[in-house]
This record gives sequence, structure tokens and C-alpha cells, in this order.
Amino acid sequence: MSVQKDEVDIDWLPNSNKLALGYNPSRGNPICYSGDCIMNGFGAPIFQLKYNKRPVGSCTTKLLPEHVEAICIPSSEVKAKTEKISTFYEYKESYQKSESSGLSLGPISFGSSDETSWMLDNIYKYNYTMYYTYVRMSFVKLILFEPQLELTEEFRAAIAAMPCCHVGCETTESYIRKWIFEQFGYTYLNEITLGGVAQQTITINSSDIEKMYQENFNSDNEAGISFGLTFGMHESESHSKGNHSKFMTYVKHIYASTSGGQPFDNSVQNETIKTNQLNEWFKTVPTNPVITRMRINRLTELLTKKRFPSDPLIEDKARLIELVWTKFDGNQTLVKCANDCTDACHGRCIPTGYFQYGLCKCNPGFTGHDCSVSIVA
Repeated sequence: MSVQKDEVDIDWLPNSNKLALGYNPSRGNPICYSGDCIMNGFGAPIFQLKYNKRPVGSCTTKLLPEHVEAICIPSSEVKAKTEKISTFYEYKESYQKSESSGLSLGPISFGSSDETSWMLDNIYKYNYTMYYTYVRMSFVKLILFEPQLELTEEFRAAIAAMPCCHVGCETTESYIRKWIFEQFGYTYLNEITLGGVAQQTITINSSDIEKMYQENFNSDNEAGISFGLTFGMHESESHSKGNHSKFMTYVKHIYASTSGGQPFDNSVQNETIKTNQLNEWFKTVPTNPVITRMRINRLTELLTKKRFPSDPLIEDKARLIELVWTKFDGNQTLVKCANDCTDACHGRCIPTGYFQYGLCKCNPGFTGHDCSVSIVA
């Protein structure tokens, strides 16, 4: 990337450079429920960006890359939303609401990331029900005009050095997985929306949910109140302290975080103290926005004779990359179970039909989520 000599790095629009990066959808996740996976999935740069364009009449005066169009998103009222997640199906529905990839990658899309494993472990291994509450603010949409951009030397070198072209060749498959997928990814971002997200995930033992219903708890509402208290949205008189305090006795874990804007101090969780108003935090988002939505394309769409005129095998390389993705990262039959069900003597891994996540079916004499516990007769 290059900038005018009299410009400084801090004058760039933060995270606008994500348009130049590769992305591995099997490692990333459109929602970061734990608050600890924001950068997962991003790879090395695909495009060369030149920062010498300052927008005129826009919602930002920060430098933008050449051949990138900025579309300002009008401000509107933002409201907190709460989702209950207690089954694999509910998790799939939740993340698909925020998945705006613009590209169908099949059922494995975003499905084998660490974040997905964390969520599914909470559901199955720990028997938790989760309440995910969030507020999302969008600031500006950036759209890449790809035909005008040059590929990076590193990406060109990786494609040039790729062995070709025998299907099933271990050397070729190993190269593609290491130097293409791990280094760059399987896709690249051609459109991103920048903004900010405040979110909170709380976990409750699923065995307690029925008891809470019998006690007439509105769990979605109480989760929303907890979110509001964390981020200073509620007056202490706006809810029943007694009911909420009792609800919180069922809560096992709370994961609260903000992405974008200035750091938000949510360490003080006292109902009579406000650490900050969420609306005040939203005002800081335009100075340090993060990706809230994105659209992606396959890297293989860039492997054309026009971009690689001296490589007679470029189209064959594109087909090989697709085949290797389908065989490994895109293969729904390659399921993973906890601790591999210990070993074949203890149990076997059975697909759930969701992502690449499997459940252990224990052999007689063993039990546990990974079949590691011996049953004493």
C-alpha cells in the first residue's frame, strides 16, 4: 500500500484495507459470540491498495484506496435484539442471519471455525442455553472495483509456484492447503460494511430453563436487561431488581464486548453505576469502525488468462484449487468429534448434519461426550 508523502498512517479509514485481504470462511465467523474472534479467517493481501484518494462530500474525510467506492449509510435508531440458542439448528439460524457473503459455499460455509466449535460445545458438551444480545450500527459501505486493481506479488508468486496438474497428487494438495488456503484463504472480500457492534452472550444450564419458565421468567427480556446494565442503557428503576437478581443466579457465564469505536469499559456491573452510555460509544464508531457485514468472491475467479497471460496452466490451477477445497474444507462428510471419541475401542464419530461437527456414539461399557468414561458394572 502507498500513500502521499505528506499523509500519515492514522489518516487512513481504519479497516478499509480488509478489502485487499484473502479470507478463509471455514476459519472465520460472521458473528463473534465470544468476543474473541474478530480477526479470525483473514489472510494475506490479494490486491495492491494505493491510499491517495480523499472522498469529497462523504461521511468520512479519511483516505480511501483507489478504485474503492464509499456509500454512506444514513444513521437510524438502533435497538438491542436477543436470540436464544440452545440447539444446533438455532445456532445455524442465528449466524445465517448475519452471514451476508453473497456467495454460496455450501453447508460448510463458516462452519468449522473455532467460534462454531465453541458454540456447539456449549450446546452439546456443557448443555448450555445461550442468550445472545447485540446492537449493530453501520456507518459506511465500501465496494471494490476489482478490474482496476493489481494483484500482490506474493499472491502471484504463490500461484506461479503451485504444482500442476494431477488430481489426487499429495504434493499438489498439500501445497494448495498450506500456501493458498492457510496463507491467503479460499475467498477475498469485495464489499464490506464498516460500523460497530456491542454484544453480550450469557450461558444458562439447559436443565434450568424449564424451572425458569415455571417461575414465569421472560428470559429474552431478562437477557436484554442484563445487556442494558452492562452497557449503561437502563435506569435502575426501569425493571424489577428482585426478578432480575434471581434470574442472574441461573447465569453461568457472561461474555460482553464491543467492536469498533473507543474501548468501552464494561468491567463495572453495578445496577446503580453507569460506566458510559452506549449512544455515546456509538458516536466514536466512525473514527475506528470494524467490519459488520461483508460479501466475498472465490479466489479462483481471479485466476484468468487476462491476469496470468504467461501461465498456460492457470485455468487448470483454478480447477484444482476448487477440487481441493471440496475434498477437505468443503467436505461435509469429514466430521470432527471431541477427542476423536478417545479411540475406536471406546466409540465412533457420527455426523450431526451440521457443519463438520460430530457426536460420539459410545461402545458398550463407555460413556461421556468423548466416550472416555468407563462404566463400572
